[in-house]
Amino acid sequence: FYAEIASPLLSDVKFHYLNGTVDVNSLVQLGEYNYYDGGELIVIGKLVNDSTEPRVPAAASKTTTEGPQIVNPLFDVQVTARVASGAPSSARRTFSAGAVACCLRPWCPWPWPPSPPLPEPVPEKVEPSTSLQGFIERMWAYLTVKKLLKQYELEPKDNEAKKAEALRLSLKYELIRLPAASLQL
Repeated sequence: FYAEIASPLLSDVKFHYLNGTVDVNSLVQLGEYNYYDGGELIVIGKLVNDSTEPRVPAAASKTTTEGPQIVNPLFDVQVTARVASGAPSSARRTFSAGAVACCLRPWCPWPWPPSPPLPEPVPEKVEPSTSLQGFIERMWAYLTVKKLLKQYELEPKDNEAKKAEALRLSLKYELIRLPAASLQL
């Protein structure tokens, strides 16, 4: 285990969303942005134009003389990183990413794309708090509240607005086990 995490292939990985479809203030970081052999990087956030149409967007890829390219991505992402010291020379290559994964439904077909294609299910009118339909949104809210509370603990005088936002999200998404909402109920 130590040998795997002792030598990251990339460090200081940054995601830059190019066409304005991602609300960068809603992004929640899940761990440090270092890439290890066989690892993954996860970013959770909201799209600016939040469509109420439940669908799983897809992106096709093609190989050109410059390498693989994403065709019709959900949003454009530019990834920059620094090759970590001591990383093997095979890690020194340029790459770009499109819509890596995006699931607006309570399920994601795997492998993606599914073969043969799955029929489009009819969306149900169900409250998100009583089903898995709102799981991704609730997970975003939970992680955002944790981030806001951590920022508030570091600088309580300057972050009363962050505490108020954490309380609002906790109550809206019924996250009663978090410190922001437990005393309110």
